Amino acid sequence: MHARVRDVDSGVNPTGHTLILDIAERSEPLLLSRSVNTRRIIRLQEKVSYVMVSLEDDLDPSVCLDISLTRITRRRAKKRMLKRMNRRFDPVQHKDSIDNTEHVQIDMLRSHGHWPSIEELYQLYQQTNQRHFTPTPYASWLQDHLLALANHWRSSDWKILPTEKLELLVLTMDDSEHSAWQESIAALQAISGERSPVIRIVNRIDKKAVTEALEQSSHVVLAGSGIVPGLEFLVAIIQVLAQNSQCELLYTDHDQLTENHEREQPVIKPDWDPYLLETGNYIGDLCVVSTELYLHIDGLEPGTAKPAIYPFLLKARAELHRDQVIHIPGIMFSQPQRNDTSYQDRWFTQHSDELVTRAYSTLQPDVLQALPRVEIIIPTRDKEPLLRQCVESILELTDYPNYHITVVDNGSTEPATSAFHDELHDEARYDVLAYPGAFNYSAINNFAVENTQSDVLILLNNDTQIMQSDWLTRMVQACMLPKVGCVGAKLLYANGRVQHAGVVMGMKGVAGHAFRFQKSDSLSYLHKLRSPHQVSAVTAACLAVRRDTFEQLGGAG
Repeated sequence: MHARVRDVDSGVNPTGHTLILDIAERSEPLLLSRSVNTRRIIRLQEKVSYVMVSLEDDLDPSVCLDISLTRITRRRAKKRMLKRMNRRFDPVQHKDSIDNTEHVQIDMLRSHGHWPSIEELYQLYQQTNQRHFTPTPYASWLQDHLLALANHWRSSDWKILPTEKLELLVLTMDDSEHSAWQESIAALQAISGERSPVIRIVNRIDKKAVTEALEQSSHVVLAGSGIVPGLEFLVAIIQVLAQNSQCELLYTDHDQLTENHEREQPVIKPDWDPYLLETGNYIGDLCVVSTELYLHIDGLEPGTAKPAIYPFLLKARAELHRDQVIHIPGIMFSQPQRNDTSYQDRWFTQHSDELVTRAYSTLQPDVLQALPRVEIIIPTRDKEPLLRQCVESILELTDYPNYHITVVDNGSTEPATSAFHDELHDEARYDVLAYPGAFNYSAINNFAVENTQSDVLILLNNDTQIMQSDWLTRMVQACMLPKVGCVGAKLLYANGRVQHAGVVMGMKGVAGHAFRFQKSDSLSYLHKLRSPHQVSAVTAACLAVRRDTFEQLGGAG
């Protein structure tokens, strides 16, 4: 099956949608990529009486897709399936895996005990294609995950861990929760033996007991109502604290407990992200803080049952540096579902603008008082319609006052391009630099930086179009924050689907774009598509960086 995306002037574009092919009484789902052509091998063993094609969101596939079915030989099918299976391998280890499929067959030989038949290969091919649509059940994944955690945290040599200075105070909300904590303490003592630190469990309602226990504790475990710690929670906490004396705040991943006490909806958290914290408590209802920090910011109000961990974290955020916060990866506790998910999403939708504004203003309230000068650098070669759309959208929409556009022209020859430059001859915020020779994106941007003097640099592709008036204000505000290297923007395809919302290292063996093909207004995981947050990397299609940072790194590579 071959599905080709059309260029439709109406803006109907199925990129990122799921195509469903109903054929021979079975369904074949296929995620349509940004590439023009998407192909799928389908094995038919019976006569086909009908074929039905549909797209999600009631899009008519006949309007935006050309679809064809072509019969191919078994030999060609096997070759294409083997090539598809190469993607299961690390491209760094198998550098020429695009063309060499021998290692796939060898791997399958080890699994099956014989060279795979085309039927066996097709089954594995189908499993690979289905992984986007049929994820592993959480209960099955969790069982393997907890076993891996136990093997990891119980293998340490406790004789060399300096645990003698650690004394933990666990502040709970309900006496009924003590049994779960006692099980975690017992697991710790069974492993650490005589080196197990003192751990006290105190109900936060008991104001006098809390005050007395704080005087003898080095760290405080803040636990919300209904928290169930995993057996490895205290084992991991003690090891990390013993080896990191500078740690002031520590947290782990968690999942949710239903009313039937079933575990679901794991929350796999990023490392310390004060920007994301401003728009919601991604850390959850359990964390560990040093007693010194707890007392410094007045802790939780004792003698009350009101959960106040999130307000406490917001106060602590201003006192913490990145190297003082540790995130331990792994599902190490469960917390009750706090209202239903749809309610939480509706609440965030109603308050998202307010939260995002607060995130910028509270983290760096005075950053824009000086209004640093911004240089927007746009490399181009002809493509006048794209360049016009990009430049005019900047000039018409941008509300940040102190910016300048430098277009670096790399050997344009079309008269329309020269005419557009001439149109903007009297525009004080627009200049053109000539860069002859072969196109080299890095060299072009380095050349532009050398010939400008602005404090902040925006690297921008000529095929982009500005959609919000405050785009530059927000990017500059984030870019000027201490320890921020560079800033990217959420970029959309023409059909409104997400093209870029940050780069995640390690995807597909190297890197990949997070949230690609999701709807632009999607709440997404941890509400990240609507919240400023930290990422591994960003695309240079729209990137903000301070000049001093750019020069310190030696320019674009």
